[in-house]
Amino acid sequence: LVHLDFRNAEAGSLDEREKGPIQFLDILFAQGRSSPLFELSKSFKAVRNSFYCIPHGAGADMKYGIELWRGLFISARVIDGFRPAIN
Repeated sequence: LVHLDFRNAEAGSLDEREKGPIQFLDILFAQGRSSPLFELSKSFKAVRNSFYCIPHGAGADMKYGIELWRGLFISARVIDGFRPAIN
């Protein structure tokens, strides 16, 4: 169990001990995205910090050969100087 309390931290002044749990969560999410199960899936495509649901047929046509696919971007960050968040 790790207690995270960033209320007294100044923006950008977190030390390594405070950054560790957030970095761990970010790495944990990154490993999930890079899982071979996603790469083998016929339903999802992983690209860096995002993964996309492969549409049946085609995505939304945006013209000029561009398609729009629904996706998800996941990362763990400290926002507003002190609040841990999962994006």
